[in-house]
Amino acid sequence: MEPSLLIQRDDAGRTLQGLRLIGDHDEESWSAAPGADAASAAAEAASWLKSRLAEGSSSSLGLLCLDPRGSLCHWVVAPSAGKGGGSLTRAAVRQARPAPWGDWPEPPARGDSRDQPGSATLDWRAAAVQPLALPAAETPAKAAGLVKRPSDDGQPPAGARTAALAVADLPIRALLDALDARGLAPQRVVAFEHAMAAAWDPAANTEQPDDDPLVTRDHSDTAVVIVEPNRRLHWVWSSSGALLAAGSSRMDPGALRDEPEAGSNGHARPSPAGRIAADWLAWSAQLGRSPGRVVCLFAHDAGTTEAAARLGRSIGQAWPGAAVDLFRVEDPVTATLQRLREQTAGGKPARVLPSSSTIDDLAARPGRAHRAMYRWAAAAMLLAAAALVVVGFQFRRGTDAARAEIDQLVGTQRERVAGVLVLATTEELKWHKLAAKAERDRLRATDPGQLNIQPVRPVLEAADQIAFAIIANPDAKLEQLAIRQPLITVVVSGDSTRAVEFVPSTLEGGTDMFDWLPGEITQRRGLYTTSISGNWKADLGREGDR
Repeated sequence: MEPSLLIQRDDAGRTLQGLRLIGDHDEESWSAAPGADAASAAAEAASWLKSRLAEGSSSSLGLLCLDPRGSLCHWVVAPSAGKGGGSLTRAAVRQARPAPWGDWPEPPARGDSRDQPGSATLDWRAAAVQPLALPAAETPAKAAGLVKRPSDDGQPPAGARTAALAVADLPIRALLDALDARGLAPQRVVAFEHAMAAAWDPAANTEQPDDDPLVTRDHSDTAVVIVEPNRRLHWVWSSSGALLAAGSSRMDPGALRDEPEAGSNGHARPSPAGRIAADWLAWSAQLGRSPGRVVCLFAHDAGTTEAAARLGRSIGQAWPGAAVDLFRVEDPVTATLQRLREQTAGGKPARVLPSSSTIDDLAARPGRAHRAMYRWAAAAMLLAAAALVVVGFQFRRGTDAARAEIDQLVGTQRERVAGVLVLATTEELKWHKLAAKAERDRLRATDPGQLNIQPVRPVLEAADQIAFAIIANPDAKLEQLAIRQPLITVVVSGDSTRAVEFVPSTLEGGTDMFDWLPGEITQRRGLYTTSISGNWKADLGREGDR
């Protein structure tokens, strides 16, 4: 199994301080030189990691986990919690006005219960922001017993407040770039809060199937509390291994020691359980749910056993109804990562990180594979452009050849026409016209029928006669008049049969240029129409010049 890598940073998460390479049976560490800048520290760390992986049994890197320094879990207003909601939430956070405490206008005063060490200087716009989505079947409205219109994926509606985890990622990005330059890329990039939720939540254990009737599994929410030797306390809420909320605080130096309850100033020492209960009450009001089980891990150097037991009892009293499990381990951070590396008898992981337990901004950072893809895409586009240039050049050559062939054919036809026809001047054309007219007159005098020249009909006079004949009948309306040779057609309409039945006789009496044929009356949609045709009389017109 590929080793896991824990990144150690300063309290603000801005400087890389060390690496811890955790394998199945051993652990190696590296520390940055004091005063080293981010680029040199990342390069040195990547070189050390490359050499250690080359000496080990595995040359690849599995899980890259960030320590709980420089992180903040807070509420933000999400534009959308559906598909693509993570990207929209990150964009909304980065576009908001700069405030180190999310939607708080300024950092809390010293000693405030909201004080989280290392987070007061965290700028959300310069951090990797990961929304923490609730499980689809456990929305806050459903958990609180409220009636709510269901959405497509069970997420809160647009514009709702959602929890988000912000992690200062400047040294992480520098380290990922240095690892990518050396051919190393982690399989997963998660925050330590994700690892805590997946490692210690009993419902995240995949070794026992859910459909086993002989095994009872607790699917209630779990709270995991880790106390480090430096008096830092970290807690997470999880549901089946998926992170719901997280927090961090610094404890009083004597909170885990067998000392009197009062401090040196005579006042009562603040209990870590009270701080935890206050934070959990705030998150419970927002989520509409609460953990039913609490798992507490104490480092051996964090305090005495009696003080740890006293803290466990205090948590149980502050959060009644929840089962509290107390464990003392050598190093809670190492124990957490080692627990994620446990495997079943069949060689499968005993606990699987959910798909949502990934910092998308860091996991999707472009690397060598992306740059290679861009290079190949650019090369393919260049080849396609070169092919288009060659094809265009061939088309251009073909066009030039076709144009030359057309010019040659036109020139040949002109030569042939010029060899047959004789180009004449204007005076010659006039002479030819007069000669043609004289020849026509001669032919007309000898045999007029041979020329087949039709007489010119008095069209305008005929149209006037037909118009006056139709106007004489006020109930009739002229619809169409078509004068052709040798046939003429008149179409007249009226509202009754009487209006159109006398039109033929009117045309017979009112015109003397046509031999009219009998007409026929038709009816359509209450309108009566008659169409009358006639032939020009043979003795009309005169012969005109053609």
